Amino acid sequence: MEFICCCLRTKNASKELACCKCNDNYHIRCIFHDKEETWTPDKKFLSSWLCPKCTRGDQRDNRDETPMRQFANVAKVQAETSPSHLNVTLRKNSTAKREDLVSISKETLRSIIREEINVAFSNINSTLIELKTEVTDLQNSVKFMSEKYDSLIERISCVEEKTKAVSMLELEIRT
Repeated sequence: MEFICCCLRTKNASKELACCKCNDNYHIRCIFHDKEETWTPDKKFLSSWLCPKCTRGDQRDNRDETPMRQFANVAKVQAETSPSHLNVTLRKNSTAKREDLVSISKETLRSIIREEINVAFSNINSTLIELKTEVTDLQNSVKFMSEKYDSLIERISCVEEKTKAVSMLELEIRT
């Protein structure tokens, strides 16, 4: 079955409308995109429904050169189903010469590139300086923790030696 509203050809009896005047077929979703999907027209509506083409002809003089406005859903469906190469606008060959298109000199371009590179390097440099200070702070923290750990190990060793000495004295006193 041919549908006028879009390029989809699927037939779903509950989802189609036929114009009473021209007998063109339309999808309900293409025509009534603002209605709920569960909405279905009643018999009275179906028997008197006129398509956009026919209703526009009634409202004003219908001229063939007057374009019909497409609905948003129709354009979306057509864009999804049509090949992408059909959506390309071709232009006439350019008459401007290549030299006319390039309005800046090579030296100007070089100076712009140099400036951009210098800005990038300065950004990288400032980031590296920040990283260097953070790494230095981290090294100092690790060094401090290491010193504290070493002193703690020393104190534990002293306490263990004293504990051994006390337990030896206790054994001697008992015997």
